[in-house]
Amino acid sequence: MRFVLVALAVVGCHHNPGTPGPSTPANKAAAPDYRTTADDELGFLPVGTDIVIGMNVTQFRGTAMWNSLQPQIDGFRRELEQIVGDCSHPNPIDTIERGTVAINLAPDGNPHGVFVVRGIDTTRVLDCMIQQMKKEGGTGMLDRGVAIMSMPGSRTQLAAAVVGPSTLVMQTETTVTYDSMTKILTSGSPLRSSPVFMEFYKRREAGASFWGMANGNAWFFEELAQMGMRPKSLDGTLIVTDRLAFSIRMTMASPADAAKVSAELDKIKGPAGGFVQQFDTRIDDATLRIHVVMTEQQVRGLAGMLGGMP
Repeated sequence: MRFVLVALAVVGCHHNPGTPGPSTPANKAAAPDYRTTADDELGFLPVGTDIVIGMNVTQFRGTAMWNSLQPQIDGFRRELEQIVGDCSHPNPIDTIERGTVAINLAPDGNPHGVFVVRGIDTTRVLDCMIQQMKKEGGTGMLDRGVAIMSMPGSRTQLAAAVVGPSTLVMQTETTVTYDSMTKILTSGSPLRSSPVFMEFYKRREAGASFWGMANGNAWFFEELAQMGMRPKSLDGTLIVTDRLAFSIRMTMASPADAAKVSAELDKIKGPAGGFVQQFDTRIDDATLRIHVVMTEQQVRGLAGMLGGMP
């Protein structure tokens, strides 16, 4: 996972989305233009993945919660700078606007899928990524505008390509190539062809800074399956203002299974009372709806207990 973290951290380097890319020489054909797809929030994301996540970092940065947690955010900013060195200036925390992820997560923790990051200057980011991967002991090369990278000990490789002045598309798989990345770039927005996913996507709460969906067939639900509580799907949002509001929907195989999970959650409502402002559950047929609200003070207190904040 450090391999992917390094890549995601590097993408914020040399931020200047208004800077135009290099012009096409008169004797060469213009490169394909995928900017319309890049403008689509679901652009380039494949179907058939277990987890889809979206984030609006610009929106998050404009909230009272972001402002109140500046000391902790600064600490995370410094950690990223230690990971990626010179490629962290300016820091991606301050530059990235939004991002989406569609992946299958292997049992060993390695993700396989597509990452799309918007709000960066793409004129130098590929060179910076290759440079940093080599510093980390890995390999990197540029193949017709696609960066191909690998890290020692990692079972996956990473391909990256830029779209227009401010979008980076990355693919992580066991083996990546120029052709595999080109296939992604030319695919459009295939995830929109999934009726099931689009149902989840359209029911997101308005104003969410983060949203996500997970397929119940994913391996990481196996432990719940052994307890007879494996969901068919999981989706939800996180709205950030001066507090955190989680809205989660677990769709189970039957209303009885939903009631079983609800009963287990009821057991922790009391102990959790000191850490949350609100913890509500409701069953609609086979879907368990969970709503949790935490104040800024509660977020700080809980994270401090876990060692994440002072």
